[in-house]
Amino acid sequence: MYEAAELVTMEAIRATGKHPKMNSHHEAYAVIKEEFDEYWQEVMKRPSKRDKEALKLELVQTAAMCVRTLYELC
Repeated sequence: MYEAAELVTMEAIRATGKHPKMNSHHEAYAVIKEEFDEYWQEVMKRPSKRDKEALKLELVQTAAMCVRTLYELC
């Protein structure tokens, strides 16, 4: 659990340094949805074709955008 939380935290910090602050919950929703859609695209592949690292990366990025929304907008 701690390893997952650390990955999400590091990604949220990286993204915050790379991208400007989110302006609204609408913008945050769009960013979160985009990351989740990238995860979903990997999930939709046949199980034998799924890339475990890609799944992990997209989930970390999705969670990081949720954390970033909490930090910047809540």
